Amino acid sequence: MPFLRKALLLERRTRYGANLVLVSALVIGIAAFVNYLSMNYRYRADISRSGLNSLAQQSRDVLKQLEGPLMIYYFDRRGEVQEAVKRLLDLYKHTSKNVNYEVIDPNLFPARARMFGVKNVGTLILSLEDGSKKRVKVEGASEERITNGIIRVLKKIEQKVYFVQGHGERSFINPEEATSITFARDELMREGFAVEELRLALVDQVPEDTSMLAIFGPQKEFTQGELEILENYFMGGGKALIALDLAMREQGLGRGSQQLAALLKKLGVEVGSNLVIDTSSQMVNQEAQVIPGVAGASLHAIVRDFPRTALKGRTVVNFYFPLTTYFFSSRRKLDTVRVSPLVKTTPTAWAEDSWKEIASGKVRFDENRDHRGELDLAVAVENPKDRQGLRLVLTGTSVFAVNAWLHKMKNRDFLLNSVNWILSQEDFISIRPVAMKDTQLTLDQFWLRIVFLALVIALPISILGTGLWIWLQRQNL
Repeated sequence: MPFLRKALLLERRTRYGANLVLVSALVIGIAAFVNYLSMNYRYRADISRSGLNSLAQQSRDVLKQLEGPLMIYYFDRRGEVQEAVKRLLDLYKHTSKNVNYEVIDPNLFPARARMFGVKNVGTLILSLEDGSKKRVKVEGASEERITNGIIRVLKKIEQKVYFVQGHGERSFINPEEATSITFARDELMREGFAVEELRLALVDQVPEDTSMLAIFGPQKEFTQGELEILENYFMGGGKALIALDLAMREQGLGRGSQQLAALLKKLGVEVGSNLVIDTSSQMVNQEAQVIPGVAGASLHAIVRDFPRTALKGRTVVNFYFPLTTYFFSSRRKLDTVRVSPLVKTTPTAWAEDSWKEIASGKVRFDENRDHRGELDLAVAVENPKDRQGLRLVLTGTSVFAVNAWLHKMKNRDFLLNSVNWILSQEDFISIRPVAMKDTQLTLDQFWLRIVFLALVIALPISILGTGLWIWLQRQNL
Protein backbone atom coordinates (compact mmCIF):
# COMPACT_ATOMS: atom_id res chain seq x y z
CA MET A 1 0.00 0.00 0.00
CA PRO A 2 2.72 2.60 0.83
CA PHE A 3 4.40 1.79 -2.47
CA LEU A 4 1.13 2.19 -4.38
CA ARG A 5 0.37 5.47 -2.63
CA LYS A 6 3.85 6.75 -3.48
CA ALA A 7 3.45 5.73 -7.14
CA LEU A 8 0.09 7.50 -7.37
CA LEU A 9 1.58 10.62 -5.79
CA LEU A 10 4.47 10.62 -8.27
CA GLU A 11 2.05 10.09 -11.15
CA ARG A 12 -0.10 12.98 -9.93
CA ARG A 13 2.92 15.28 -9.59
CA THR A 14 4.15 14.27 -13.04
CA ARG A 15 0.74 15.05 -14.48
CA TYR A 16 0.63 18.44 -12.73
CA GLY A 17 4.16 19.19 -13.91
CA ALA A 18 3.34 18.29 -17.48
CA ASN A 19 0.19 20.43 -17.35
CA LEU A 20 2.21 23.34 -15.98
CA VAL A 21 4.79 23.04 -18.74
CA LEU A 22 2.05 22.79 -21.38
CA VAL A 23 0.14 25.79 -20.04
CA SER A 24 3.35 27.84 -19.77
CA ALA A 25 4.31 26.97 -23.33
CA LEU A 26 0.80 27.88 -24.52
CA VAL A 27 0.86 31.25 -22.71
CA ILE A 28 4.32 32.05 -24.14
CA GLY A 29 3.15 31.06 -27.62
CA ILE A 30 0.03 33.23 -27.40
CA ALA A 31 2.08 36.18 -26.11
CA ALA A 32 4.59 35.77 -28.96
CA PHE A 33 1.78 35.57 -31.54
CA VAL A 34 0.03 38.66 -30.14
CA ASN A 35 3.36 40.54 -30.14
CA TYR A 36 3.91 39.55 -33.79
CA LEU A 37 0.46 40.81 -34.73
CA SER A 38 0.96 44.09 -32.86
CA MET A 39 4.28 44.70 -34.62
CA ASN A 40 3.02 43.96 -38.15
CA TYR A 41 -0.66 44.94 -38.07
CA ARG A 42 -2.11 48.20 -36.76
CA TYR A 43 -5.61 48.51 -35.47
CA ARG A 44 -7.26 50.95 -33.10
CA ALA A 45 -10.87 51.54 -32.23
CA ASP A 46 -11.87 55.01 -31.07
CA ILE A 47 -14.89 54.71 -28.82
CA SER A 48 -14.67 58.24 -27.41
CA ARG A 49 -17.74 60.38 -28.00
CA SER A 50 -15.81 63.28 -29.58
CA GLY A 51 -13.35 61.23 -31.63
CA LEU A 52 -10.53 62.28 -29.33
CA ASN A 53 -8.38 59.26 -30.14
CA SER A 54 -8.52 59.36 -33.94
CA LEU A 55 -7.92 61.79 -36.77
CA ALA A 56 -10.74 63.42 -38.71
CA GLN A 57 -11.85 61.91 -41.99
CA GLN A 58 -10.13 64.64 -44.00
CA SER A 59 -6.80 63.98 -42.28
CA ARG A 60 -7.07 60.26 -43.02
CA ASP A 61 -7.97 60.95 -46.65
CA VAL A 62 -5.02 63.31 -47.06
CA LEU A 63 -2.58 60.81 -45.53
CA LYS A 64 -3.69 58.25 -48.11
CA GLN A 65 -2.23 60.54 -50.79
CA LEU A 66 1.29 60.14 -49.40
CA GLU A 67 3.36 58.07 -51.80
CA GLY A 68 6.61 58.46 -49.87
CA PRO A 69 7.88 59.18 -46.35
CA LEU A 70 6.87 62.39 -44.60
CA MET A 71 8.97 63.60 -41.67
CA ILE A 72 7.49 66.01 -39.13
CA TYR A 73 10.01 68.03 -37.12
CA TYR A 74 8.47 69.60 -34.04
CA PHE A 75 10.48 72.30 -32.26
CA ASP A 76 9.86 72.78 -28.55
CA ARG A 77 11.83 72.91 -25.33
CA ARG A 78 12.61 69.54 -23.84
CA GLY A 79 10.35 68.78 -20.92
CA GLU A 80 7.76 71.33 -22.05
CA VAL A 81 6.21 69.39 -24.94
CA GLN A 82 2.49 69.16 -24.29
CA GLU A 83 1.07 65.68 -23.95
CA ALA A 84 -1.73 66.59 -26.37
CA VAL A 85 0.83 67.45 -29.07
CA LYS A 86 2.68 64.15 -28.67
CA ARG A 87 -0.61 62.29 -28.76
CA LEU A 88 -1.59 64.13 -31.96
CA LEU A 89 1.72 63.34 -33.65
CA ASP A 90 1.39 59.72 -32.57
CA LEU A 91 -2.02 59.61 -34.26
CA TYR A 92 -0.49 60.76 -37.55
CA LYS A 93 2.31 58.21 -37.22
CA HIS A 94 -0.12 55.43 -36.39
CA THR A 95 -2.57 56.32 -39.18
CA SER A 96 0.06 56.25 -41.94
CA LYS A 97 3.19 54.13 -42.12
CA ASN A 98 4.74 56.91 -44.23
CA VAL A 99 4.68 59.41 -41.34
CA ASN A 100 7.33 59.78 -38.67
CA TYR A 101 8.22 62.63 -36.37
CA GLU A 102 11.04 64.00 -34.26
CA VAL A 103 10.93 66.47 -31.38
CA ILE A 104 13.85 68.93 -31.44
CA ASP A 105 14.83 71.33 -28.65
CA PRO A 106 15.95 74.57 -30.40
CA ASN A 107 18.05 75.51 -27.36
CA LEU A 108 20.03 72.26 -27.48
CA PHE A 109 20.21 72.15 -31.28
CA PRO A 110 20.24 75.81 -32.46
CA ALA A 111 22.00 74.90 -35.73
CA ARG A 112 19.13 72.62 -36.78
CA ALA A 113 16.61 75.32 -35.88
CA ARG A 114 18.48 77.83 -38.05
CA MET A 115 18.76 75.30 -40.88
CA PHE A 116 14.95 74.93 -40.94
CA GLY A 117 14.39 78.68 -40.43
CA VAL A 118 12.61 78.13 -37.11
CA LYS A 119 12.40 81.13 -34.79
CA ASN A 120 9.57 80.19 -32.42
CA VAL A 121 8.85 77.17 -30.27
CA GLY A 122 5.74 75.26 -31.29
CA THR A 123 6.77 75.32 -34.96
CA LEU A 124 6.52 72.24 -37.16
CA ILE A 125 8.41 71.52 -40.37
CA LEU A 126 6.76 69.04 -42.73
CA SER A 127 9.33 67.54 -45.06
CA LEU A 128 8.82 65.08 -47.91
CA GLU A 129 11.69 62.59 -47.79
CA ASP A 130 11.21 61.38 -51.37
CA GLY A 131 14.09 63.22 -52.95
CA SER A 132 12.13 66.41 -53.62
CA LYS A 133 12.90 67.71 -50.12
CA LYS A 134 9.78 69.88 -50.32
CA ARG A 135 9.14 71.52 -46.96
CA VAL A 136 6.32 73.49 -45.39
CA LYS A 137 6.44 75.42 -42.13
CA VAL A 138 3.42 75.21 -39.80
CA GLU A 139 3.01 77.51 -36.80
CA GLY A 140 1.08 75.81 -34.00
CA ALA A 141 0.40 72.12 -33.54
CA SER A 142 -3.27 71.47 -34.24
CA GLU A 143 -4.78 68.79 -36.45
CA GLU A 144 -6.28 71.33 -38.82
CA ARG A 145 -2.98 73.16 -39.32
CA ILE A 146 -0.93 70.00 -39.72
CA THR A 147 -3.37 68.51 -42.24
CA ASN A 148 -3.47 71.76 -44.21
CA GLY A 149 0.33 71.74 -44.17
CA ILE A 150 0.38 68.21 -45.61
CA ILE A 151 -2.02 69.34 -48.35
CA ARG A 152 0.37 72.18 -49.23
CA VAL A 153 3.30 69.76 -49.31
CA LEU A 154 1.44 67.40 -51.64
CA LYS A 155 0.39 70.05 -54.15
CA LYS A 156 2.75 69.99 -57.09
CA ILE A 157 1.84 73.43 -58.49
CA GLU A 158 0.52 76.63 -56.95
CA GLN A 159 -3.13 77.19 -57.77
CA LYS A 160 -4.42 80.73 -57.99
CA VAL A 161 -7.95 81.84 -57.11
CA TYR A 162 -8.92 85.25 -58.46
CA PHE A 163 -11.65 87.10 -56.56
CA VAL A 164 -13.55 89.32 -58.98
CA GLN A 165 -13.99 92.84 -57.58
CA GLY A 166 -15.36 96.19 -58.76
CA HIS A 167 -19.11 95.48 -58.85
CA GLY A 168 -20.08 95.69 -55.19
CA GLU A 169 -18.85 92.15 -54.41
CA ARG A 170 -18.07 91.03 -50.89
CA SER A 171 -14.79 92.47 -49.62
CA PHE A 172 -12.01 89.99 -48.95
CA ILE A 173 -9.64 92.55 -47.42
CA ASN A 174 -11.18 93.87 -44.17
CA PRO A 175 -11.30 91.09 -41.54
CA GLU A 176 -13.23 93.25 -39.07
CA GLU A 177 -16.35 93.36 -41.24
CA ALA A 178 -18.83 90.62 -40.38
CA THR A 179 -20.16 90.82 -43.95
CA SER A 180 -16.77 90.43 -45.63
CA ILE A 181 -15.31 87.10 -46.79
CA THR A 182 -11.82 87.45 -45.31
CA PHE A 183 -12.27 84.25 -43.28
CA ALA A 184 -13.04 82.39 -46.49
CA ARG A 185 -9.92 83.88 -48.09
CA ASP A 186 -7.83 82.78 -45.10
CA GLU A 187 -9.23 79.23 -45.28
CA LEU A 188 -8.21 78.99 -48.93
CA MET A 189 -4.72 80.28 -48.19
CA ARG A 190 -4.32 77.77 -45.37
CA GLU A 191 -5.06 74.99 -47.85
CA GLY A 192 -2.29 76.23 -50.12
CA PHE A 193 -4.18 78.38 -52.63
CA ALA A 194 -2.84 81.72 -53.80
CA VAL A 195 -5.51 84.43 -53.64
CA GLU A 196 -5.56 87.64 -55.68
CA GLU A 197 -7.98 90.33 -56.74
CA LEU A 198 -9.15 90.60 -60.35
CA ARG A 199 -10.75 93.67 -61.90
CA LEU A 200 -12.17 92.68 -65.27
CA ALA A 201 -12.24 96.29 -66.49
CA LEU A 202 -8.43 96.30 -66.50
CA VAL A 203 -7.89 93.14 -68.58
CA ASP A 204 -8.82 91.81 -72.00
CA GLN A 205 -9.29 88.23 -70.83
CA VAL A 206 -9.11 86.12 -67.70
CA PRO A 207 -5.39 85.80 -66.78
CA GLU A 208 -3.67 82.64 -68.04
CA ASP A 209 -2.50 81.68 -64.53
CA THR A 210 -6.10 81.53 -63.27
CA SER A 211 -7.05 78.24 -61.66
CA MET A 212 -10.58 79.48 -60.93
CA LEU A 213 -12.65 82.60 -60.38
CA ALA A 214 -14.59 83.47 -57.25
CA ILE A 215 -17.51 85.91 -57.61
CA PHE A 216 -19.34 86.72 -54.37
CA GLY A 217 -22.49 88.82 -54.52
CA PRO A 218 -22.06 91.38 -57.33
CA GLN A 219 -24.58 94.19 -56.91
CA LYS A 220 -23.46 96.69 -59.55
CA GLU A 221 -23.64 96.13 -63.29
CA PHE A 222 -20.87 94.56 -65.36
CA THR A 223 -19.91 96.31 -68.56
CA GLN A 224 -20.60 94.54 -71.85
CA GLY A 225 -16.88 93.95 -72.27
CA GLU A 226 -16.62 92.33 -68.84
CA LEU A 227 -19.56 90.04 -69.57
CA GLU A 228 -17.92 88.97 -72.83
CA ILE A 229 -14.73 88.09 -70.93
CA LEU A 230 -16.72 85.94 -68.50
CA GLU A 231 -18.79 84.28 -71.25
CA ASN A 232 -15.68 83.42 -73.27
CA TYR A 233 -14.06 82.01 -70.12
CA PHE A 234 -17.05 79.82 -69.23
CA MET A 235 -17.69 78.63 -72.77
CA GLY A 236 -14.02 77.75 -73.06
CA GLY A 237 -14.21 75.39 -70.10
CA GLY A 238 -13.67 77.85 -67.26
CA LYS A 239 -13.96 77.13 -63.54
CA ALA A 240 -15.66 79.34 -60.97
CA LEU A 241 -17.54 79.61 -57.70
CA ILE A 242 -20.39 82.06 -58.21
CA ALA A 243 -22.50 83.23 -55.27
CA LEU A 244 -25.44 85.38 -56.34
CA ASP A 245 -27.29 87.77 -54.05
CA LEU A 246 -30.76 89.23 -53.78
CA ALA A 247 -31.16 92.99 -53.44
CA MET A 248 -34.08 94.04 -51.30
CA ARG A 249 -34.32 97.43 -52.99
CA GLU A 250 -34.43 95.78 -56.40
CA GLN A 251 -37.02 93.27 -55.13
CA GLY A 252 -35.04 90.52 -56.77
CA LEU A 253 -31.49 89.76 -57.78
CA GLY A 254 -28.92 92.54 -57.60
CA ARG A 255 -28.04 94.03 -60.97
CA GLY A 256 -24.72 92.23 -61.24
CA SER A 257 -26.33 88.98 -60.17
CA GLN A 258 -29.08 89.49 -62.78
CA GLN A 259 -26.48 89.70 -65.52
CA LEU A 260 -24.73 86.57 -64.30
CA ALA A 261 -28.08 84.79 -64.12
CA ALA A 262 -28.69 85.63 -67.80
CA LEU A 263 -25.25 84.23 -68.60
CA LEU A 264 -25.95 81.04 -66.65
CA LYS A 265 -29.22 80.57 -68.50
CA LYS A 266 -27.17 79.88 -71.63
CA LEU A 267 -25.70 76.92 -69.74
CA GLY A 268 -29.12 75.50 -68.87
CA VAL A 269 -29.45 76.89 -65.34
CA GLU A 270 -32.14 79.37 -64.34
CA VAL A 271 -32.10 81.45 -61.17
CA GLY A 272 -35.15 82.45 -59.19
CA SER A 273 -35.68 86.03 -58.05
CA ASN A 274 -37.65 85.24 -54.89
CA LEU A 275 -36.53 85.03 -51.28
CA VAL A 276 -36.74 81.51 -49.88
CA ILE A 277 -38.62 81.18 -46.57
CA ASP A 278 -38.63 78.19 -44.23
CA THR A 279 -40.54 78.26 -40.96
CA SER A 280 -38.71 75.13 -39.80
CA SER A 281 -35.75 77.44 -39.13
CA GLN A 282 -37.38 78.16 -35.78
CA MET A 283 -36.56 74.59 -34.74
CA VAL A 284 -32.85 75.49 -34.92
CA ASN A 285 -33.38 78.90 -33.31
CA GLN A 286 -33.06 80.88 -36.54
CA GLU A 287 -35.31 83.31 -38.37
CA ALA A 288 -37.41 82.14 -41.31
CA GLN A 289 -35.10 83.73 -43.90
CA VAL A 290 -32.11 81.74 -42.56
CA ILE A 291 -32.63 78.55 -44.53
CA PRO A 292 -31.49 75.19 -43.11
CA GLY A 293 -29.74 73.42 -45.97
CA VAL A 294 -29.54 69.65 -46.39
CA ALA A 295 -27.17 67.71 -48.64
CA GLY A 296 -28.44 67.17 -52.17
CA ALA A 297 -27.13 64.62 -54.69
CA SER A 298 -25.91 61.71 -52.57
CA LEU A 299 -23.20 60.64 -55.00
CA HIS A 300 -21.73 64.07 -55.74
CA ALA A 301 -18.22 64.45 -54.34
CA ILE A 302 -18.87 67.82 -52.70
CA VAL A 303 -21.65 66.62 -50.40
CA ARG A 304 -21.43 62.82 -50.32
CA ASP A 305 -19.74 62.76 -46.89
CA PHE A 306 -22.43 64.85 -45.18
CA PRO A 307 -25.11 62.92 -43.25
CA ARG A 308 -28.67 63.05 -44.51
CA THR A 309 -30.78 61.29 -41.92
CA ALA A 310 -30.39 60.76 -38.19
CA LEU A 311 -32.25 58.59 -35.71
CA LYS A 312 -35.94 57.99 -36.48
CA GLY A 313 -35.40 59.22 -40.03
CA ARG A 314 -34.97 62.88 -39.08
CA THR A 315 -33.38 65.09 -41.73
CA VAL A 316 -29.90 66.34 -40.80
CA VAL A 317 -29.30 70.06 -41.36
CA ASN A 318 -25.72 70.65 -42.56
CA PHE A 319 -25.69 74.25 -43.77
CA TYR A 320 -27.18 77.69 -43.18
CA PHE A 321 -28.04 79.75 -46.27
CA PRO A 322 -29.40 83.14 -45.14
CA LEU A 323 -31.25 85.45 -47.54
CA THR A 324 -31.06 83.04 -50.45
CA THR A 325 -32.84 82.48 -53.72
CA TYR A 326 -32.98 79.16 -55.57
CA PHE A 327 -32.14 77.45 -58.88
CA PHE A 328 -34.18 75.38 -61.29
CA SER A 329 -33.40 73.57 -64.54
CA SER A 330 -33.92 75.43 -67.76
CA ARG A 331 -36.04 73.97 -70.55
CA ARG A 332 -32.95 74.31 -72.68
CA LYS A 333 -30.98 71.07 -72.26
CA LEU A 334 -27.35 70.83 -73.35
CA ASP A 335 -25.52 67.56 -73.91
CA THR A 336 -22.30 69.14 -72.68
CA VAL A 337 -23.73 70.39 -69.38
CA ARG A 338 -24.83 68.42 -66.32
CA VAL A 339 -26.47 70.14 -63.33
CA SER A 340 -26.45 68.46 -59.91
CA PRO A 341 -28.21 69.76 -56.78
CA LEU A 342 -25.81 70.22 -53.87
CA VAL A 343 -27.87 71.93 -51.16
CA LYS A 344 -31.65 71.65 -50.86
CA THR A 345 -34.26 73.04 -48.53
CA THR A 346 -36.59 70.99 -46.37
CA PRO A 347 -40.05 70.27 -47.88
CA THR A 348 -41.58 73.05 -45.74
CA ALA A 349 -39.71 75.85 -47.55
CA TRP A 350 -41.21 78.07 -50.21
CA ALA A 351 -40.19 80.88 -52.56
CA GLU A 352 -42.00 84.00 -51.34
CA ASP A 353 -43.49 86.01 -54.19
CA SER A 354 -44.68 89.05 -52.18
CA TRP A 355 -41.91 91.55 -51.48
CA LYS A 356 -44.48 93.67 -49.67
CA GLU A 357 -44.94 90.94 -47.07
CA ILE A 358 -41.17 90.53 -46.82
CA ALA A 359 -40.77 94.25 -46.16
CA SER A 360 -43.45 94.13 -43.46
CA GLY A 361 -41.81 91.14 -41.77
CA LYS A 362 -45.08 89.17 -41.90
CA VAL A 363 -44.73 86.45 -44.51
CA ARG A 364 -47.07 83.52 -44.93
CA PHE A 365 -47.39 80.85 -47.56
CA ASP A 366 -49.92 81.53 -50.31
CA GLU A 367 -50.60 78.42 -52.37
CA ASN A 368 -51.89 80.53 -55.28
CA ARG A 369 -48.64 82.40 -55.88
CA ASP A 370 -45.78 80.87 -53.84
CA HIS A 371 -43.78 77.83 -54.91
CA ARG A 372 -43.30 75.25 -52.14
CA GLY A 373 -41.11 72.18 -51.91
CA GLU A 374 -37.49 71.08 -51.83
CA LEU A 375 -35.74 73.96 -53.57
CA ASP A 376 -32.15 73.86 -54.83
CA LEU A 377 -30.04 76.44 -53.02
CA ALA A 378 -26.73 75.40 -54.60
CA VAL A 379 -25.92 73.43 -57.75
CA ALA A 380 -22.85 72.08 -59.53
CA VAL A 381 -22.48 72.59 -63.27
CA GLU A 382 -20.01 70.52 -65.29
CA ASN A 383 -19.22 69.09 -68.67
CA PRO A 384 -19.66 65.34 -68.14
CA LYS A 385 -17.60 64.57 -71.25
CA ASP A 386 -14.51 66.52 -70.13
CA ARG A 387 -13.25 66.18 -66.56
CA GLN A 388 -10.88 69.11 -67.05
CA GLY A 389 -13.53 71.26 -68.73
CA LEU A 390 -16.29 73.50 -67.39
CA ARG A 391 -16.89 73.27 -63.65
CA LEU A 392 -19.03 75.75 -61.73
CA VAL A 393 -20.57 75.81 -58.28
CA LEU A 394 -23.50 78.21 -57.96
CA THR A 395 -25.16 79.35 -54.74
CA GLY A 396 -28.25 81.50 -54.27
CA THR A 397 -26.55 83.62 -51.62
CA SER A 398 -23.06 84.80 -50.73
CA VAL A 399 -24.02 85.30 -47.08
CA PHE A 400 -23.25 81.65 -46.25
CA ALA A 401 -19.54 82.46 -46.72
CA VAL A 402 -19.27 85.80 -44.91
CA ASN A 403 -17.30 86.01 -41.68
CA ALA A 404 -20.42 85.87 -39.50
CA TRP A 405 -21.70 82.64 -41.10
CA LEU A 406 -18.74 80.74 -42.55
CA HIS A 407 -18.11 78.70 -39.41
CA LYS A 408 -21.77 77.96 -38.74
CA MET A 409 -22.70 74.31 -39.23
CA LYS A 410 -20.70 72.91 -42.20
CA ASN A 411 -20.59 76.05 -44.36
CA ARG A 412 -16.79 76.10 -44.35
CA ASP A 413 -16.59 72.47 -45.47
CA PHE A 414 -19.05 73.15 -48.28
CA LEU A 415 -16.97 76.11 -49.49
CA LEU A 416 -13.63 74.26 -49.43
CA ASN A 417 -15.11 71.07 -50.90
CA SER A 418 -16.57 73.15 -53.72
CA VAL A 419 -13.20 74.73 -54.51
CA ASN A 420 -11.44 71.36 -54.52
CA TRP A 421 -14.12 69.84 -56.78
CA ILE A 422 -13.98 72.79 -59.18
CA LEU A 423 -10.22 72.20 -59.49
CA SER A 424 -10.69 68.42 -59.94
CA GLN A 425 -9.04 67.67 -56.59
CA GLU A 426 -11.60 65.19 -55.29
CA ASP A 427 -8.94 63.47 -53.16
CA PHE A 428 -8.92 66.51 -50.84
CA ILE A 429 -12.70 66.62 -50.41
CA SER A 430 -13.89 65.68 -46.93
CA ILE A 431 -15.27 66.97 -43.66
CA ARG A 432 -12.52 68.87 -41.93
CA PRO A 433 -11.20 68.54 -38.38
CA VAL A 434 -13.07 70.32 -35.61
CA ALA A 435 -11.90 71.19 -32.14
CA MET A 436 -12.10 68.03 -30.07
CA LYS A 437 -13.59 68.15 -26.63
CA ASP A 438 -12.34 65.76 -23.99
CA THR A 439 -15.33 64.41 -22.10
CA GLN A 440 -14.81 64.07 -18.36
CA LEU A 441 -16.79 61.92 -15.95
CA THR A 442 -17.61 63.72 -12.72
CA LEU A 443 -18.67 61.58 -9.74
CA ASP A 444 -20.44 62.78 -6.63
CA GLN A 445 -19.49 61.62 -3.11
CA PHE A 446 -21.86 58.64 -3.17
CA TRP A 447 -20.36 57.13 -6.29
CA LEU A 448 -16.83 57.92 -5.12
CA ARG A 449 -17.52 55.79 -2.01
CA ILE A 450 -18.89 52.98 -4.20
CA VAL A 451 -15.76 53.03 -6.37
CA PHE A 452 -13.52 53.10 -3.27
CA LEU A 453 -15.30 50.14 -1.65
CA ALA A 454 -15.26 48.15 -4.90
CA LEU A 455 -11.61 48.71 -5.81
CA VAL A 456 -9.90 49.06 -2.45
CA ILE A 457 -11.88 46.61 -0.31
CA ALA A 458 -14.15 44.27 -2.31
CA LEU A 459 -11.71 43.46 -5.13
CA PRO A 460 -8.71 42.53 -2.89
CA ILE A 461 -10.96 40.44 -0.60
CA SER A 462 -12.43 38.56 -3.57
CA ILE A 463 -8.95 37.82 -4.96
CA LEU A 464 -7.73 36.64 -1.55
CA GLY A 465 -10.85 34.51 -1.03
CA THR A 466 -10.51 32.90 -4.47
CA GLY A 467 -6.88 32.07 -3.81
CA LEU A 468 -7.71 30.55 -0.40
CA TRP A 469 -10.49 28.43 -1.92
CA ILE A 470 -8.19 27.09 -4.65
CA TRP A 471 -5.50 26.23 -2.03
CA LEU A 472 -8.03 24.30 0.09
CA GLN A 473 -9.25 22.39 -2.96
CA ARG A 474 -5.71 21.38 -3.85
CA GLN A 475 -5.12 20.14 -0.27
CA ASN A 476 -8.09 17.82 -0.52
CA LEU A 477 -6.80 16.11 -3.66
